[in-house]
Amino acid sequence: MEEHEKSKAELIAELQGLRVELARQSAAATQSKAEVLLQIVPLGIHECDLEGRITFVNPSQEAITGYTAEELVGTFIWGRLPPGPERDALPGYFRQLISDQPAPTSFFAKNVTKDGRVFDARVDWNYVRTPKER
Repeated sequence: MEEHEKSKAELIAELQGLRVELARQSAAATQSKAEVLLQIVPLGIHECDLEGRITFVNPSQEAITGYTAEELVGTFIWGRLPPGPERDALPGYFRQLISDQPAPTSFFAKNVTKDGRVFDARVDWNYVRTPKER
């Protein structure tokens, strides 16, 4: 069948298919851009699960801490804080955040690099939500 012989219904179906494909390609391009940004942004970024275990770190997080992603993934977010009251309190604070889900606010903490240096870190965080949770 030639293009000029298609029915209105066939043309509409074809247009809908093209729109779906365009949306899929656009979403893939957006995700790809986000992945590139995570790799090049000069800020340390990590993601953790609901228990506080690190599930992802970007290259800047590795450079800042001196730990590789393999060394960080699977460890707890409070594992690089110096021993003391702040480190002891963070697991409880984390559980409270998961439970109460307040609006994200920055906090400041000391962190320890792989070679033992202590540095001040500003932690800006947010929730990762599934479409069902929005």
